[in-house]
Amino acid sequence: MRYKQRHTAQRIHERLQTEYPETYQGSYSTVQRFVQKVTRQAPREGTLELVWHPGEMQVDFGTADALDQGLPIVVKFLMMTFPFSNAGYYQVFRGETRNVSCKVSKISLSTSAACPAG
Repeated sequence: MRYKQRHTAQRIHERLQTEYPETYQGSYSTVQRFVQKVTRQAPREGTLELVWHPGEMQVDFGTADALDQGLPIVVKFLMMTFPFSNAGYYQVFRGETRNVSCKVSKISLSTSAACPAG
């Protein structure tokens, strides 16, 4: 994985001089003012607050490695979460069949019906 470059105004100015010696005519103070302006405009936090309403559900169907009587197998799983209450439900299946699809639908509907709607 590559280390993120965190250049100072001085380092940016030096790189501009090195990489564009024929065309770059700017001064260090110009680069410094630009960096200050960009830094002031940049958001301080990199996250947004998530809002979840009562009764909303997230559903994911995926694949996982598991052990069955000490032997490695691949299983399918259903994961349902209710972000508002942090409640969750999961079910593991041995494969993807029509019966599993029907069971997943039944589980989703019965679990979501039991969830408070607000």
